[in-house]
Parts: sequence; C-alpha cells; structure tokens
Amino acid sequence: MRNIVRCTVAFLLIFSCSQSDTHVIENERAIHLPILTTATISEITQTTATSGGKITDDGGAEITSKGVCWSKTANPTISDLKTSDGSGDGEFDSAIVSLEAGEEYFVRSYATNSQGTSYGNELIFKTLNPEVDAKVFEGDVVLTSQKEVDEFGAENYTKIIGSLGIRDSNSPTTIQDLSPLNSIKEITLNFHIVNNDALVNIVQFSEMTSVLGDFLILDNINLKSISGFDNIREVGKSFRILGNYNVETLENHLNIEAFKKLQSISGEFTLSRILNTGTFFELETVESKILIEYIQNIVDLSFIPKINSFNWHFHLWQNENLENMSGLSAEIKSVRGELSIGGNPKLMNLSGLENIGFIETLHISDNAELNSLNGFNTSGFTVNNIEIFRNASLVSLNGLQFITAISDELRISSNDNLEDISALENIAEIGGEQSQGGVNISSNNKLIELKGLENIHTIKGELFIYGNSGLKNLNSLSELRSVSGEILISENEKLDDFCGLQLLLNSDLNNSFDISENAYNPSAQDIRDGNCKP
Repeated sequence: MRNIVRCTVAFLLIFSCSQSDTHVIENERAIHLPILTTATISEITQTTATSGGKITDDGGAEITSKGVCWSKTANPTISDLKTSDGSGDGEFDSAIVSLEAGEEYFVRSYATNSQGTSYGNELIFKTLNPEVDAKVFEGDVVLTSQKEVDEFGAENYTKIIGSLGIRDSNSPTTIQDLSPLNSIKEITLNFHIVNNDALVNIVQFSEMTSVLGDFLILDNINLKSISGFDNIREVGKSFRILGNYNVETLENHLNIEAFKKLQSISGEFTLSRILNTGTFFELETVESKILIEYIQNIVDLSFIPKINSFNWHFHLWQNENLENMSGLSAEIKSVRGELSIGGNPKLMNLSGLENIGFIETLHISDNAELNSLNGFNTSGFTVNNIEIFRNASLVSLNGLQFITAISDELRISSNDNLEDISALENIAEIGGEQSQGGVNISSNNKLIELKGLENIHTIKGELFIYGNSGLKNLNSLSELRSVSGEILISENEKLDDFCGLQLLLNSDLNNSFDISENAYNPSAQDIRDGNCKP
C-alpha cells in the first residue's frame, strides 16, 4: 500500500511540474513587441516641438522605456536623438528639443519591453524658419513669372502694406515654386493665387499669420495640394479656394492639409472641388456665407467643429460622401440666412442640427438617399421659408414637427415618394405682413391627402396645389379661413373632393380663383352651395 501511495505522489508531482513548465513556455511564447502610435506634432517653434505616443498593447510584458526619436532622415531609431518618458503603457507626452530652425524632421514613438523595441507610425514636420528683421513693402505686388517670384522673394519682405497677387501671364506658364516668398508674415489687403497652370503644390507661407483682405486660391488647374499656411489665424474678408481642377479630368480634386490655426474669417468661406478639406479646427467665426461643395471625402462636418454661428447662408452642395451633419458646434443656435442642403447623394438624415432654433430659409433638394428630416431642435423652432423638393427617397416630413411658425413660404415639390406631411401639424399660420410667399404643394405623386395642414387657418400669400397625381381630397384644409393671394388648384388627376374649402369660400374672398384639370372641377359657388364633390 505504501508503495502505491509513493508512486501516486511521485506521479502527481511530475504531472504538476510538467503542467507548470508548459504554462511558462506558453506565457513566454505569448510575449511580443509592443504596439503603439505616434501623437500628432504640435507646438512647433524654431527649436522645439511636442509629440508623444499611445501604447495600445504592451506585448504581454512590462514597458521598460518609451518616448519619441527623431532625425533628419526617415525611420529614426533609439540610436538617434530621443526622449525618455518613463515606463508603463498608455498615452505619454514627449518634448522634442535642440532642433535647428527651418529644418525638416522625421519622428517616431518607441516602446521597449523584454522582447525588444518597436516603433509607432512616422510623422514629418518642419521647424519655423529663423527670425528675420522686419522688412516692409508698401504698395500692391503682382508677380507674373517664376523670375519675378524669385526676385521679389530675395528681398525677404515680412509685411506687404497692400495686396499680393500671383498670376502667371506666360505661355507656357512658369510659376512652380513659391518658397522664395516664405518670409511674408502679413498682408494688409488681398492675397490671390490665380491662373498658375504650372503650380502643382503649395507648401510655403509657414510664416504667414494674417491676410486682412480677401484670401483667394482660384483656377490653378494642376494644383494638387496645399500644405502651407499652418500659422495663419485671421482673414479680414473672404476666404475662397475653388476652381482648382483640370476641367478635362474632374477627378483631379485638390487636397488641403493646412489652416489648422485659422480662427476668424470676416467675409465668406468657400471650399469647392476638393478631395479633403483639411482641418479648420480653430475656426470659430465666419461673418458671411459658407459654401461647401464638391468635396469628395467628407462624411460629416467635424472639420469645422468650433464655428459658433451662421451669420448668413450655409450651403452644402454636391458632396458625394456626406452622410450627416454631425460635428457642428453645440453653440450654433440659428442660421440667419439660407440653410441649403442639396445634391448630396449619400445624405440620409440631418442629425447634427439639434441645437438650431431659427432658420431664415430651409432649402433641401436633390438628396437621393435622404429618407428623414430628423435632426432638428426638439423644443421647437421657427423658419421663414421651407423649400423641400426632388428628394427621391423622402417618404415623410418627420423631423419638422417641431416647427411652430413659417413666416413666408412653404414649398413642397417633386418628391416622388412623399406620402406623409403630417409633421406640419403644429403650424397654424403661414406668411407675414410683408409676405409674397404662401403654400405651394406640387408634383408629389404619392401624396394622397394633406393631413398635417388641419390647424392652418391663415395663409398670407398664394395657395398653389397642382400636379399631385395621387391627391384625392382637400379635407385637411377644413380650418382654412383666409388666403390673401392667388388660389390655383390644378392638374391633380384624382382630386374630386373639395369640401375642405367650404369655410374658406364662405368667407369674404376676392382672390383670383382657378380650379381646373382635376378629376372634378367645381366653381367657387358650387363649393359654397355644397356641390363640392361629384
């Protein structure tokens, strides 16, 4: 018996040791190099910058050292200059020092564990140029050739009291390099880069902080990228980048990677025919209209997160991958002009507009996939004009139930699948004392009734209902007592019940009145007499 016990204990000890050894081997095999990313380069000066990293996987072993390394050549390692930012995983900040002014550097984060050192993604940045003595040019400058750019740039002006225009007048054009102008910090009037066919990239102007007039980059048909202007903070009038594409190859969209510190634009803000918008993360104020059109890669509006008001029109047109309006600042409470959203083929809803309480004109058209108007302020808001037309997938107006007043015009037209407008049920009056608008409901072929207009008693303007091939009755207008403008009800091929107009026609009505080309066409007197349907 004792021998059996001894054998059993020995077997268990051997099995236990074998199992423990197996776990150790498995644990050792599980250890691998760390995985990490490099933080964006920021706070760039002539001799310093800030970066860091984020360790997302320690590799199964303790991180014993971490930081960033850098050099003037690609793929820096810890054998080059580096920071030492402690141990452990997670995020860390790194101060890059002892740099040379005006030089390009390559940076990677690093992390070391028992298996060795691994590196994050590589970033490239350029330190600020050496300080130069202030040198002012008084007057307007127009540079029309590369020779003129070189000669003016050799003077190292830091400020132009006037305008700077770069417009190549040669055939073929010669302006390809704007780096001689990099000393310019301030332009007191306009800055235009226009019609330079040989210009492919703009990577200069890193010293520029303000343009106090118009900023315009226009019709440079082979321009592919803008990566300069990293320190510009103010544009005194309009900011426009448009028309920079080859008309024969529209896929040659412009790529913008600049303007990260731009804070205010005192005129309009236009971006057109662009692959990427860049990051306007500091832009808070635009005093005039905003036009964002033909931008290929935006899916939302997160590239302008700090704009705190729309002081005039805001247009979003033909942005082929725009899906929603999210990313806007919660500070935006109103659009004091027209909010126009049109021709965005992937836009499905209006989420992102929840904080807006007033819109002068809401214009929504030609958004093929838009199936909902949800996204507006749930506590109620007012609109002067509503124009909704040619949205092929729109089935209802859900999302507009929070509108309590329309002070000018309601136009709903040519929405092929629109069946339900009941979201308008909280509106009692349309138009105002100076109104030339009214109600226009036309060519919505699946609209069978006007449910949603039951509470409207006054229209200060015209009433047009025409071309709605599925409309059968006007019962939802039974509370309508007053229309100040022309009344036209025509070409609604199934409409044969006009009894909803009896209250209106029994009032003192002297309007132009036209009922024609419907399934039944009673006169005004027929409706008053009760002959309002066959």
